[in-house]
Amino acid sequence: MPESGAGPIEDVAEQKTAYDVPPVTRAFNLLRYIAAGNRCRNMSRAAADLSINRTTLIRLLHTLQREQMIELDPKGTGYSLSYGVLELASNLLSSRDIVRVSRPVLSHLAAQTGLSAHLGVLSGTDVIVLVRETPDVQLVSNIREGSRLPAHATVMGRMILANMPRAEVEALLKDYNFSAITEKTATTMESLGRQLDADLASGLAWSVAFFEQGIGSCAGVVRDHEGTPIAAISVSGQQAVFDEDAPERGLIADAVRLAAERLSSIMGHIAV
Repeated sequence: MPESGAGPIEDVAEQKTAYDVPPVTRAFNLLRYIAAGNRCRNMSRAAADLSINRTTLIRLLHTLQREQMIELDPKGTGYSLSYGVLELASNLLSSRDIVRVSRPVLSHLAAQTGLSAHLGVLSGTDVIVLVRETPDVQLVSNIREGSRLPAHATVMGRMILANMPRAEVEALLKDYNFSAITEKTATTMESLGRQLDADLASGLAWSVAFFEQGIGSCAGVVRDHEGTPIAAISVSGQQAVFDEDAPERGLIADAVRLAAERLSSIMGHIAV
């Protein structure tokens, strides 16, 4: 029986060309085999599963271990993936263009809800709107791509701040002028802190005419592969559908949560 029940691994390169390098293909097959839970304790069985000879397997294991792609377990009886693989993955994830990958997510969100959808990132004490996708309906919000908005007064800013360590938020907003956009805007660190606590507990930040009269909005946080809040997505539209007793509110909440989770997953975040 294979060690993890995964069984023999098949060559994923179904269409070989004259440019293929067989040793490289074998090395990747071995990495996938180990990633599937096969620890290569029994060399003969692993070689058979991979359709290579035992000597080739030993050489591949030695090379991958030297390059820190795999490592021996503490007892020295088997192999697992090492930090080298994680480092490569982290470099890939950090190079992802969040603007590019967010557009289809936001486009779907806008079409699903009939509301304007946005992606914003924190820049100092402001949120910059990087992406705006709109449904095929008349829009009422003045938020545009490139808009710079005070983080403390907007749902996207609140959602990012709520998921940051509070000490970082307090340092960021030390001596900050909490200007009131509407009568509902938090104007002190203490009042903002209470609002952020509520946003964090809810998992979403809501606004019912907090920023623009007659406009409602809802935001969710976007995390990277380390769990760090790197952005927020929001939807906005007529205030009526965001009221606490509005029948649409639950649908909006579900759609925003799912979109935020999907974009976080694309950026490498693994929910626990």
